[in-house]
Amino acid sequence: MIFQTPKSSGQTDIEWLKYSRWCAKKCIPPIMIDLYHLIERRLQKSRQCLHQSGLPLLKRTFLDELFPGSKDYTVAVPMQHLYADIGSLPLAELTILGAISRYTNPRSVFEIGTYRGLSTLAIAMNTSDDTELFTLDLDKQNRNVTKYPMEMGGIEASSFPVGEYYHGSVHERKIQQLYGDSANFDFAPFTGGIDLIFIDGNHLYENVKTDSFNAFRMLRSKGVIIWDDYHAGYPGVMKCLDELAESKPLVRIAKTRLVVYRSDR
Repeated sequence: MIFQTPKSSGQTDIEWLKYSRWCAKKCIPPIMIDLYHLIERRLQKSRQCLHQSGLPLLKRTFLDELFPGSKDYTVAVPMQHLYADIGSLPLAELTILGAISRYTNPRSVFEIGTYRGLSTLAIAMNTSDDTELFTLDLDKQNRNVTKYPMEMGGIEASSFPVGEYYHGSVHERKIQQLYGDSANFDFAPFTGGIDLIFIDGNHLYENVKTDSFNAFRMLRSKGVIIWDDYHAGYPGVMKCLDELAESKPLVRIAKTRLVVYRSDR
């Protein structure tokens, strides 16, 4: 006879299935191994159904739960947000990005996907004067030459000055603009040396996976990674982060499209 803790009202189907899989693998005799494979197939099917429905799989948390005390911060937000276009971060995400920047007080930051530089400027405005901020985007002359097809909600077809929002600001001196395709870029010089990483580049699954892999290599032992656009409009982002969450403690920030990883949790 198999005894199993019943699913509580607070558990999602995925969480309960994961628990059941653990029980089958760790607690049940070898003769019941078929049960483990049955649960594994059901878990995979549940993931596929949720992916197809566009529903998020990641655990939701509020910013102050992940970064205690951050709700009391006063955050600087660039005035350029008032006339920013659709490709820039919404106000809620921009404010949270600034709050996390303040909380982590990073010595070094790496951003994948500069665009017009609104998020770059928000990070710069909420970090110390000696913070090094590296931000990467495609070179204007090579914007159409990339390893993977571009999936950026339409902005990949537009012409824009990379980083224009931080140009001429008092914060520009601590920003280093880098150019290249993140799928081919040499991140080796930054290995193990970055405290805060913000990923908002090509949203194609393969590119998000590559960017994430490189981000984890760059991250310091007590670092933070933030991804933007975890929602049904970008299935590649959702799929990649859902897969990562199988081995990493990723959480999505409530009422936003942001996903966060803290290496010290």
